Amino acid sequence: MDSVGCYFIDQLQLSLWVRTKDGCRFLLKDRERDTFIKLYALWDDEREWQHQEVADTLHLTRERIRQMEMKAFKKLAYRKKQSDTPPGRLYTLLTSNNPQATADKTSLACHLHNFHEAHLPEWSKARFFRFAEYFLGVDKLENAIKKAQRSPRPVREPEDKLKSLYDKIIWPPEIMYQPASGQPTFSPQRGLLPERESDLSITGEYFSPKLQRQVFYESALERSFFKALERPEVHSYCEQPFTLSIDIGGKKHFYTPDVWIHLKDGRCIVVEIKPLDLMVDTEVQWKFQCLYEYCRERGWGVLLTNGRHDLSYLSTYPPNIAFEQALLQELSEKRRLTIGRIHALKKEHGANSLHLAGCILRHNLSYRAFPTLLWRTKKGGICQVLREKIERGL
Repeated sequence: MDSVGCYFIDQLQLSLWVRTKDGCRFLLKDRERDTFIKLYALWDDEREWQHQEVADTLHLTRERIRQMEMKAFKKLAYRKKQSDTPPGRLYTLLTSNNPQATADKTSLACHLHNFHEAHLPEWSKARFFRFAEYFLGVDKLENAIKKAQRSPRPVREPEDKLKSLYDKIIWPPEIMYQPASGQPTFSPQRGLLPERESDLSITGEYFSPKLQRQVFYESALERSFFKALERPEVHSYCEQPFTLSIDIGGKKHFYTPDVWIHLKDGRCIVVEIKPLDLMVDTEVQWKFQCLYEYCRERGWGVLLTNGRHDLSYLSTYPPNIAFEQALLQELSEKRRLTIGRIHALKKEHGANSLHLAGCILRHNLSYRAFPTLLWRTKKGGICQVLREKIERGL
């Protein structure tokens, strides 16, 4: 403890013996003074009494000791603004001779921390801050210094979903680089129809700063993926940009992909967004094969994803061997499996939708999600372009 610290302790001890203005009596009563000395170890630095110990000594309650402590601080506060008195000198030391110091809690807490470290290291820090809080009438000073000393959390960059998907995009042999001035003009083929809303999917729209218009989405996956396209590397995008006429099983169907993306480097991508367990749907696979052929002619990339993974993720998902064996055994005995039997096998073997999808992918089965039907065919349900991509990855 240096000379400033000794001066502080001396002034604190003298403050306990300050007289009233008329000089007839001491400001503190004897019991208040003794209680204060014990609680703040002013005569014995190695012995700091707790409130309950003082209470037991004086045959009082702990609450009564706390009240006496607060009363002593209240009396000292009457004289702390008088600079020529011991309480006034303490006030000057604690506030760095700045009457407005108590208005800024963080700055005051930093000053008190530095004052304690430099001049009163032998005095308990908790004891010092408790005294400063009550004497200055500013609460939670120690919490303020902890908050000020806490290192700021690193700013997390928003997740770049496209970056993790770049290597999953299927590019044609010849990529067409489309300048921004000559890019195709697309407009959404559908919009928000309130009468079509249901509890099975989330539909809605949000305002895109990049496009300066409302963007319509038909699922939570689409909403999350579309908002990720607001990043700088994307020049523009359009949800449900065009409609294709495709032939599935001899019947004519119309198919609208989810989003067309134009990157800053001039490349274009068409993305179909589906949950992982629905990617193995045979109709989804037929549509994606037709989409790939359409985009290949134009030099565009294609991607089937849920926003984080593509179909190849299922090949790395841990299989449920017992479920797969039971499922394949059922298919060897029956021509087709419907939703009831599939759910029964999943429940029996503790399987989930990804176990089913992984089994379909590995064994090249055919699957229809709505209404659910599973069967075995020679060609299988996975389209050629995705099958080749998965095999190259393996």
